[in-house]
Amino acid sequence: SSRVPFMVSPGNHESECHSPACVLQPLKYGKKLSNFTAFNQRWSMPSVESDGVENMWYSFDWARVHMVSINTETDFAGAGEETKG
Repeated sequence: SSRVPFMVSPGNHESECHSPACVLQPLKYGKKLSNFTAFNQRWSMPSVESDGVENMWYSFDWARVHMVSINTETDFAGAGEETKG
């Protein structure tokens, strides 16, 4: 990744939290395996620049193309993590 740029989007496997804090203090940090903590700490996507939320939603322009990352794991009725993410 130091030479080839890439952009990431959340999926069902990114919802997990591996931090011991998620196990010891789930009310404060969220339940393990249900809050995208590791995903949001690991990656830095252009969400702030595009008025997105953390790495969950973002867009950017690349040449003459407007790229959009859409999160289908939260915020929709019936999404796997709609009440947790």
